[in-house]
Amino acid sequence: MCSMARRRISTLTKIEPQPVRGDSAIRDWTATTVLSLIGICTVVAFLPAFLLLEYQGDVTHPESAVVYEGLQFAQSGHLYKPLDVPPYTAIAYGPLLYSVVAAIERLSRLNFDQLLVACRVVVFACFVATVAVVYLLLRRLRFPHLTALLSSAIIVINPAFLGWNCSVRPDVPAILSSVLAIFLILEGKRGAPILAGLFVAGSFLLKPTYIAGAVAIGCWLLLQRRWNQFAQFFISALAVVVATLIVFALRGENVLEHILLMRHVGFSISDAIQAAGHEWLDFAGLVIPICLLGMAQQYRTWNLQNIHVLRPFGLDSISLYFVIAWGIGLLASVNSGSDSNYYLEGYVATSLALPFALSSLTKAFGGTGRLLLALILIAGMAITVPAHWFTRWPRKTSETSSLATLVRGKTVLSDNSYIAVQSRRPEMLDPYLNHAFERYGGWSPKPIWEKIEHHSYDFVVIGQQDERIVRWHGFTHFSDSILKRIEREYQLVCFTPNAAVFVPNSSTVSQSLLSALSNPGCVPAKPATQRLFSSIDRQ
Repeated sequence: MCSMARRRISTLTKIEPQPVRGDSAIRDWTATTVLSLIGICTVVAFLPAFLLLEYQGDVTHPESAVVYEGLQFAQSGHLYKPLDVPPYTAIAYGPLLYSVVAAIERLSRLNFDQLLVACRVVVFACFVATVAVVYLLLRRLRFPHLTALLSSAIIVINPAFLGWNCSVRPDVPAILSSVLAIFLILEGKRGAPILAGLFVAGSFLLKPTYIAGAVAIGCWLLLQRRWNQFAQFFISALAVVVATLIVFALRGENVLEHILLMRHVGFSISDAIQAAGHEWLDFAGLVIPICLLGMAQQYRTWNLQNIHVLRPFGLDSISLYFVIAWGIGLLASVNSGSDSNYYLEGYVATSLALPFALSSLTKAFGGTGRLLLALILIAGMAITVPAHWFTRWPRKTSETSSLATLVRGKTVLSDNSYIAVQSRRPEMLDPYLNHAFERYGGWSPKPIWEKIEHHSYDFVVIGQQDERIVRWHGFTHFSDSILKRIEREYQLVCFTPNAAVFVPNSSTVSQSLLSALSNPGCVPAKPATQRLFSSIDRQ
């Protein structure tokens, strides 16, 4: 029985050698070309990450808020503060992320900018580890080296990961934890379900939306009728999550308050559809149909009556992960603050599913056909990677760091979290969330109103483009109620390419101030400029 199962596993997961149709020299040339393109695209894709590791500003918004809250957690011992007291910032992600930042700070005693770089390095290391685990997992499933290398390389050169792979956000570490859990389950060694449960618990505690790995593993174990392994997996994962939340609750942390605040975040199905369509025009638009067609062909003879005995290894688990990761990503992306990071796990699942699809679709054409299809995929990525390097991630300027230097030690209100943390008393480090909470009745901005009206802020810095306040999914970061008070109580001094700088009406705009502002390229504003606030709701 065991020998039959092993033969079936080999048949279903290994790409069997096929008769060569055509000159073997073509295959060799194609393989060499694929490997060369993979190498070139990998170098090009890693360049932005290396350049952004030391960037003085947010690689993704609000990166600096995460690092600042982790730093405060390390120094004060408290993470979850009431939203109606400074810094008026919600803990948007799971406690594990902030705990890791705090642990790095305690071990190294770095200042904010040094801690920001150190945490980015950790996230980038997680990204490299994810690529490596995908390669090892596919080799464990007995795919050839070139096939496994192609799939793992597609993660590296996927433009969707640009920025996210070196930003202090929970997405990449959470994906790594999920992929490690799947790898452990497919390894099937003693204790693997317990370890896998610990890893999926880590994914959830990094960011609660990362449950695709847990759901896929749980469903696969149930479909395989592995009741004992499912119990071990489920109990270990649940125990870690519950124990962590209990520890924070016993410390007097307002965990539940911050979790429940997220119900006040708005939702937009149209924005989610638009964002998904934009992403799929780049990478998934090319690869996802290949995966869907290939897996459909693999399942064409699937007997639903024997679901527990058919394809017991590899394809079922990866297929579940592929469907669930994309399903959860699309559902989660309907929240008003969503970005392309909601699709990152789906992209990793797509890379894992791709070898099965290639095996199915190219079986009739042998090894040459498989390599040619791989060449088409890589050639497509070779075009899109440089394009995104120049469009999605333009060269960073010194504007943000110069503004940060100017306002450091002052009292600052800004919708740029990196500039906001330079304040003597950092506040509203993620104002977009505060705007959402205010809009749906979860938070009152009255303390901010009072500080604006009393001219408590030395500077107000608001993101702008072409003298229009920056919006995300149609909403400004600061709410209209805050913007109206800024307009009334503060005077616009100058514009940088990406920001508008204000000082209190009671302040005198001296020549020395204008000279200092000129360093970050701040152009003096025209008198009585009203265009910036023209879209504010006046009611």
